[in-house]
Amino acid sequence: MTSRLSRGELLRALRAFANELGGPPTRAAMNEDGPYSSQPYYREFGGWNDALAAAGLRTNHRNGVPEAELVAELQRLDELLERVPRFEDMEERGAFSGHTYMRRWGSWPEAKVAAGLRRETRTSRRIEREELVDALVELAQELGKAPTQSEMNELGEFSQRPFYRKWDSWDEALDAAGLTADRSYGTSDERLLEALRSLADDLGYTPTVMELNEQGSFSVWPYLHAFGSYNDAVRAAGLSVNKEYDALMDALQYGKGWSVQREKALERDDWSCQHPGCSVTEEDHQTTFGWGLEVHHVTKFRTFDDPETANELSNLITLCRPHHAKWERQGSPD
Repeated sequence: MTSRLSRGELLRALRAFANELGGPPTRAAMNEDGPYSSQPYYREFGGWNDALAAAGLRTNHRNGVPEAELVAELQRLDELLERVPRFEDMEERGAFSGHTYMRRWGSWPEAKVAAGLRRETRTSRRIEREELVDALVELAQELGKAPTQSEMNELGEFSQRPFYRKWDSWDEALDAAGLTADRSYGTSDERLLEALRSLADDLGYTPTVMELNEQGSFSVWPYLHAFGSYNDAVRAAGLSVNKEYDALMDALQYGKGWSVQREKALERDDWSCQHPGCSVTEEDHQTTFGWGLEVHHVTKFRTFDDPETANELSNLITLCRPHHAKWERQGSPD
């Protein structure tokens, strides 16, 4: 498991990368070619320019960026992603901060309108159910809870309208995505902890995330939002983090050689999600979800007679939680 990078390690790596480039790197350059992604810098310093300043480097902040330049960058990102960019896309992959757009236009949706990226022009085609489900899951992952209609309308890939063409209510759409409105927040921390303790009492041990999602009163999302990670929620409930139990259940489910093969797959995939276009690392996943990256059987495990054959490296791939769920529903994108 990758340990959290220290402040000193981050600053040394940032200075070294700046020397290599001959100047302070942008967030996009760090994400594409740097020794680490920009995410640990945001966690440690609060912002990219704050990280640059801490490293003694000139910041990339520009006052009065021409509107045409901001619009062109937003349109570039739209072409690159082949969908309307979200605020987080600009923060991760854009040349400017999403907050620059917020200051200029007052809101992210208004910035998209200024760039000619009105949602209606992108959703006039027929949208399939699986696309809508994916949009719900992705936004839930970003928010840490099941999205409301207004949040989907403002922050999601689509407005709420196409959902009503496929389902009779918003709750039905959430159910189709494995989300439920009463599993998102608005729930007190103590109620979440009581539900976690109750499930642990029923099982006789600390529940795994899968068991929480399948049997608990709440899914893992509100715990991630309230406590930062599932393991932190477990500790807050006075329960032990039962890694040995997880390892035992994995061995029972996938065979005694599974832990070795899983480790080999993670190492082969450089401890990062292999879904096209995704660059989530083991460290990112630990910080967001409270557990490491997941290893998926490309051809489902249950179709094999022999666990050893099912667990061959050629049948394994490393995925983050959202993309693992997507592959389970839809299979490989190839």
